[in-house]
Parts: sequence; C-alpha cells; structure tokens
Amino acid sequence: MEDSVAIGDCGSVIPELETEKSLTAAAKHIARASGSKKNVTDDAKKILADLDTQLFNTSTVNEIKVDTPGEIEGQLNFIQEKIMSWETDQSMMRDSGLDEATQFLNATEEARKLAERLETLSLNKDDGKKELLTRARDILQIAMGRLEEEFKHHLDQNRRAFEPERMSFCLSEECGTEPGSVISLGDGSVEPLISRDSISRTSEEFIIDLVNPEVISHLRKIANLMFISGYGDECSQAYISVRRDALDECFFILKKKEVSFEDVVKLEWGSLNSQITKWVQAMKIFVSVYLPSEKRLTQLIFGEHDFFVRTNGGEILWRLRDSVMEAYLDFENAIETGVPPHPCAGGGIHDLTRYVMNYINTLNDYHETLNFLLKGLDGEDPISLSPVPSGITYDASPMALHCRSVASILECNLDDTAKLYRDPSLQHIFLMNNIHYMAQELDNLKLMHLFADDWIRKLNWKVQQRLMSYERTTWVSVLSLLMVVGPSYSVSKNLIKEKLRRFHLAFEEVYRTQTAWLIPDAALREDLHISITTKVIQAYRTFVGRYSNFITPKNVKYSFDDLENFLLDLFQGSKKSLPYRRFFFVI
Repeated sequence: MEDSVAIGDCGSVIPELETEKSLTAAAKHIARASGSKKNVTDDAKKILADLDTQLFNTSTVNEIKVDTPGEIEGQLNFIQEKIMSWETDQSMMRDSGLDEATQFLNATEEARKLAERLETLSLNKDDGKKELLTRARDILQIAMGRLEEEFKHHLDQNRRAFEPERMSFCLSEECGTEPGSVISLGDGSVEPLISRDSISRTSEEFIIDLVNPEVISHLRKIANLMFISGYGDECSQAYISVRRDALDECFFILKKKEVSFEDVVKLEWGSLNSQITKWVQAMKIFVSVYLPSEKRLTQLIFGEHDFFVRTNGGEILWRLRDSVMEAYLDFENAIETGVPPHPCAGGGIHDLTRYVMNYINTLNDYHETLNFLLKGLDGEDPISLSPVPSGITYDASPMALHCRSVASILECNLDDTAKLYRDPSLQHIFLMNNIHYMAQELDNLKLMHLFADDWIRKLNWKVQQRLMSYERTTWVSVLSLLMVVGPSYSVSKNLIKEKLRRFHLAFEEVYRTQTAWLIPDAALREDLHISITTKVIQAYRTFVGRYSNFITPKNVKYSFDDLENFLLDLFQGSKKSLPYRRFFFVI
C-alpha cells in the first residue's frame, strides 16, 4: 500500500505519455519521486534505484543514425563542447547538481555510441571517418579521465568512518546474539547478512554502510559507463586505491597500536595473552563486520562488473597465502632454534610448550579459513583424508600437517631444553611434564581430527617411559642401599646398620631436592607418588623385617608411615627439609 501511494503521486503524468522518450522521462520521474518518500520500504527503494540505473543505461540518448561526415562531425562537436566544458572546472559535477552530472554522463554515453558507430562505418577505409573516429576516442578518453576523478572523489569524500567502539554487540560465544536481529550501532544500525562458519563456529556477518548510501547510485552509473566503454580496469584501480586507504584506516583503528616482534618477545605471558585476546577480537570484528560490508559495497557499485575487482582480490589472497606460509615457516624455525638459555625452575611446564599448544588450539578455531586459503584457492578440496595401514584416518589438510609439524619440532626442542638440567632425574621430570601437557591438550575433541588417536597414544607412552626412567635414575641407587648379598647368617651387624644409615641420608637428600621440583598435573603427580611409594615402602619393609635381629629401635629413624607421608611432599614445587629427629621410633 505504501509503495502504491508513493507511485500514485505521479499517476497524472502517465496518460500524457505518447512517445518512448516521454515514457522514459516519466519512469525516471516516478523513480525519483517515489525514492524520496519516507514511507517507502527499503525493498521498494532498492527496486526503484535499480530501475533508475537501468533506465540510465538503456535510454540516455536516441540511437545515432547520422551517416554523413558533416552530420557526424556536428554531433561530435556538440559532444566535445559539453565534455570539454568541465576540463577547466575543478568542482565535481554532482556537487553542481544532479542535472549537470546527468548531462555529462549522457554526453559521455553519446561519445561512446558515436565511437562504436564510427568503428563500423570506417571499415570501408574512409579516411575522413577514421579521423572522426580518432577524435571520438580522444573525447571519450578525456571523459573517462573526468569520470574517474569524479568516481574517486565521491567514493572518498562520502566514506564513513569505521567505529568498532560504538558497536554494542560482542562476537564471542557468550554474546548470545540471535541470527536475524538488528544490532545497535549508536546512531545507526547494522543489518545481519548471513550466518557463516568460515572464520569461527560462532561468527556472524553484519552489514554496515561504509559509504553514504545517497551517492551509491551516482557511483554505480559511472562504474557501469566506464566498464561498457572499455575502461573497467581504470575504474577498478580507482576503487581499489580509495578502498585500500579505508582498509588501512580500519586496521589502524582495530590495532590501535602496532607491536613489533621484538616487543612481543619481551612481553610477560599475562600481558601477551591479553594482547592476543584483543587482536583476535579485533580480527573477528574485521572479518564479521568490515569484510562483508566491503563486499556488499562492491556489489552495489559494480553489480555484474565486480569480476575485475574480484580478480584483484584473488591476487591479494595469493599474496596472503604466501604470507601465511612464510609465517608458518618462521614460527617453526623459531621453535626449532629457540632453546632458552636457562631451564624453567623445578622442571615444570615450559612457557614455550604452553605457547605452542595455545597456538595450535587457536589455529584450530580458524582451520576452515586457513585450509581454504592455503589449498582451496586452486579449487581443490581443502580437507583431504588419507588412511594409513593401522586403519587410523589422518587429516592431511595443510593446517593439520603444519600443526603436526609444529608439535614434532616442539618435542625436539624439549629434548634439547632438558639437557640444560644437570640432574638427569630432573631432565626426565621436565620431559614427563611437558609431553604430558601436550597429550592433555591434544586429547581434546576439537583437536582429535588434527592428530588422531595414535599420536596421543605415542605421547602417553613417552610419558610412561619418562616416568620409569626417572624412577631408575633416582631410586635404583637409593634402594640398592637396602640390598645385602649373601645369606643373613653371614652378614655382619655393622654392615646392616651402615646400610640403613646411608639409606636414611640418601632419602633425606632426595626429599630435600625433589620437594622443590614440580609436577603441576595432580593426576600425574599421584600416579608417580603411588609408583614410588609402592617400591620404596616395600623395599624398606623387607629390609627391616629380614634383618630385625641386627637392628635396635634407635637404628630405625623413620617408620613406614613416615616415609609414605614424606613421599607425598615430593613434586610440590616448595623446597623442604626433614626435621631433625633426636629420638628414633621402635619398629
């Protein structure tokens, strides 16, 4: 009803239409009059705007039917006068009024059609018409240069600032934004386009106006005329140059402050993690709001001609792909050569291990986009799965291969870092901690498709190997003090007492040293406590029971319960010493 009322305002014009020219003029009048009504819906305005553009493209002037050189030259002189009148005028045509801009566009369209007709007429090698063709082409080129300036000027001057701080929506899982809702932008609003999974599982695309909508129709007419006149490349480059500046401004706004690689390395983990969170959030805004809005702007201005622009965008994607590959290789090289000068205290989880696993986990959030970028540009399936003899399916996508490569390099780095510890037992604790951390992080549903079960099983097997190596390195020598070769009747009492005394000293040294060592994972720490306690208490109980005839109460410094409680203090990360015992316990 609203649309019919708006169009009805111009209904009195229709009965008076008798010619094709007056019909076209009336249709344009309807489009302009209806488009100015405030009660017309957005869809109706879009239809009317398209109608206006189509009318411009199809009916700017009547077909030129002049054939004689004199008639053609007269028409050419008229067109040249109109176009050249703007060569000395520094103002923009649209700023001088819509009629002026329309007249210039019409004159340019006439020059194009005249040049096309002259190309046909000059096939008979008429030198006079060839000279006119050269003039027509020169005039068209001048007009195209002027339109290019007009295009760039209005595209730049009508640019709207990108203000993410005014956006009252969030782009995380906690946002709870419903698809199809309109999100407030302070004075304006954004329009949801579609829900996609190209960047993250929680992202949605929202559209904002990057250029004043009032100038879009004018820009679209210029772009269409330049393309059909054979100046599409010039128009595309003009658009790209202006929008590149807008893109740089967007990045500057989102990043606020550019941080160099050297600055990143110097940041504490807490500060770095905070910065990473801000960077990720900024990129989510860029991908979910700015890029879709930029895409729509391109479609509105170029329509079916947006293929030159998209081709240029494809080249940018290839360069971006090269940049991503370079970043991958640089990161792998940094891990491979980045052995720290000093090991972390207590053999705990190294910052590099945490950083790399966070890196892999973050990459997984963007695996679809990265796979498309790295492999999908050539049209191949970005996810390729290949079976292995064991029957396990590996993800052979570029990102999965990179993540497995990074994990393997990290393991090699950990082996080299462990050598910085002088104590072999602490080397095993360090490797056990860090490999177990890797396994725990990978044993996650989000990462299973990247590494598969057998990779995690191998890591867990390595953890058990390090656990046993630690026990052999630390406790074999200690428990050997409780071993006596030969029958009990041939053993001297002094030898038994000396062995027991030396065992106590060795145990106290292990306690003093290894209470300062750290096993952060409670389950892993408990497994090691159980394994050690079983072996130590069993050996201690056997020794005391077997040689009870040689041992007096004052020779037994610690009871079985004492040793068991003391062992629980190991790997807590706080150095302790056993209290001095003046009195010994009776067994």
